[in-house]
Amino acid sequence: MESSTIEACLVAAVIALVTSPLVISIRRARPGPVAIFAGVLWCTVPVAVAWAAITLRTFPLDEREIINRPIELNEDLDGYVTSRTCEACHPGEHASWHRSYHRTMTQVATPETALGDFNDRKLSLNGWTYLLSQSEDSLWLETDDPGFVGESKARQVRRRIVMSTGSHSDQDYWVESQDGDRRLQRMPFEWVRAKRRWVPYQASFLAPPDAVASSEPGEWNNGCIMCHTTRGLPRVEVHASTGMSKPAYDSVVGEFGIACESCHGPAERHVESTRGFADRLLYYLGREGDDTIVNPAKLDHRKSSEVCGQCHSIWIRRSNMPDEQIGLTSRFGYVPLGPTPGGEFEETRYLVQHRYFDPKYQPKDEPDRVKHEALLKIKQNGFNVEGSFWPDGMVRVSGRDYSGMMESPCFERGELSCTSCHDLHKQSDDARGLDAWADDQLGPKMNSDHACVQCHPSFGDEEKLIAHSHHAADSAGSRCYNCHMSYTVYGVQKAIRSHHIDSPSVATSLATGRPNACNQCHLDQTMKWAAENLATWYGSEVPEFSEDEEQISAGVLWALGGHAQQRALIAWSMGWEPALEASGADWMTPFLSQLLMDPYFAVRLQADRSLGKHAGFENFEYDYVVPAEAQTDATFRARLIWEELGGRPRTAGLGAVLRDSDERFIYSELSRLLELRDDRPLTLEE
Repeated sequence: MESSTIEACLVAAVIALVTSPLVISIRRARPGPVAIFAGVLWCTVPVAVAWAAITLRTFPLDEREIINRPIELNEDLDGYVTSRTCEACHPGEHASWHRSYHRTMTQVATPETALGDFNDRKLSLNGWTYLLSQSEDSLWLETDDPGFVGESKARQVRRRIVMSTGSHSDQDYWVESQDGDRRLQRMPFEWVRAKRRWVPYQASFLAPPDAVASSEPGEWNNGCIMCHTTRGLPRVEVHASTGMSKPAYDSVVGEFGIACESCHGPAERHVESTRGFADRLLYYLGREGDDTIVNPAKLDHRKSSEVCGQCHSIWIRRSNMPDEQIGLTSRFGYVPLGPTPGGEFEETRYLVQHRYFDPKYQPKDEPDRVKHEALLKIKQNGFNVEGSFWPDGMVRVSGRDYSGMMESPCFERGELSCTSCHDLHKQSDDARGLDAWADDQLGPKMNSDHACVQCHPSFGDEEKLIAHSHHAADSAGSRCYNCHMSYTVYGVQKAIRSHHIDSPSVATSLATGRPNACNQCHLDQTMKWAAENLATWYGSEVPEFSEDEEQISAGVLWALGGHAQQRALIAWSMGWEPALEASGADWMTPFLSQLLMDPYFAVRLQADRSLGKHAGFENFEYDYVVPAEAQTDATFRARLIWEELGGRPRTAGLGAVLRDSDERFIYSELSRLLELRDDRPLTLEE
């Protein structure tokens, strides 16, 4: 029913309601002038109020009339109907999804949806000023930055902030186009939720300190739209003669954020097939064979996981497709960039695996050969392989969990899938609140050994568990995931568990630089110590070590001499509770204080967070955004506090953590190891 019809019915109902007493009184008695006047007033006032409420109120602007940002367009989009339609029959699932961070991945920026402080804030970066403000329904950026003005000569401009990305750990903001199209430009600051502060965008990522964050107009339209919305269509106009794009964007999405149809596919057929009462009854009774909608829970483990892998994997758009298949047409085509859930994943993209970058790789068939040759060319053209993979091919960057899991034996030879551990909708028997569930969307008990024991039941027996782990049953060393899914991934400002399930190996650490689970928990022990224990327990070989690797703890070597990701992971580990319990914390301050001066923002951030978890440093004042060369005072203050506390390490090997026989810290050794630091530039491709 049209809204105008509904409104007419409402007005008619009000008129009938308020006039009924007058009609009844006229039929019963002949009223006098006063009674007639009172009756007219009785009728007129409510009707006038109702009419004014309907005719004078403001309507939200139709999406089609908005020209300064991408729009939601759920008409003629291959059967997409939006989550608002799904809610009618699936209120419980809708409620849990609505609380999830998937929903808020992309939002229209308003004072209500923004997490950041826009209360007349003045920010500075690289000599330019940025003034943030808000009006009743809008957010604004005023700046003299030429990158936003679009001219070499700076002048002050005021532009509306129209979109936001993220809400879990941080929130980015996008400014309207200056060219009158739907192209967006990133604001060079983001709001960090845990710190409740603005930081330069590049400060939230692991990248060289001199890296300049991209603020190229169109970045969102060409990239973010593909995973941060439901059925995003860049719709970039290209020159018919050259195929090169020009600044003309008409980007649309089926729905902002990652909504129902991102995982279940277009729902129009499903809605039509369940309109009748009998159809709905059959559906709720568990009708089999419903091909009108995709239910990932009913797909095989590979197809089910590919639904998540649409975004949570490393993939590259296939370059041998015609423009209309990749969303780039001179007529602003409507064709999406990826498959619908349950479809052929690699029809429009290549799922990137490290082996394909090896010239010696032997393809197994013709499609595999085509993929191998295509990815070799992509690597030659500058694809940052190191920014996504450790040297042996294990994923090292956040948000690419499917790429890690698919290389695991449990996936390759078993039935492991994303939904083996994660609940994309909070279950009715889950006693946790929505906030607790939404953090990682893990199912009940899936943050325990149950996640592994459900497929490996023998380790549910305490004696077998102890015999396998060689740790007490109730200790962190007997938690399956601490050894087999250790924290070797970095992103979203923290260390993250690898979803490539493997076993601890010191030989692999030596070959790739990736910390092993033993030394990432026992930070005060050497790699030789870890290798000898693994050899005793599991029969692995003990590799050859350098003198430092034999005598100095792996945590110290990685913290001082490692590359940027090693330093960030170890800095994080020095605040990880199981590591503090296993290693003690009272020896760590000299190393964390040194990392407060690290060139990388990411390393300084993790050092600050971990130091704040140590006794005596709960209120330590430090700003990781301040350049490294200006952090000498913070390092000095931290070491002074540590010396005043007089902490004594309880580690057996004092030399391993740079202590002499009198338990004095050996600063000369710290300086020597710092000179060996791996300073090669490293950018993780989050």
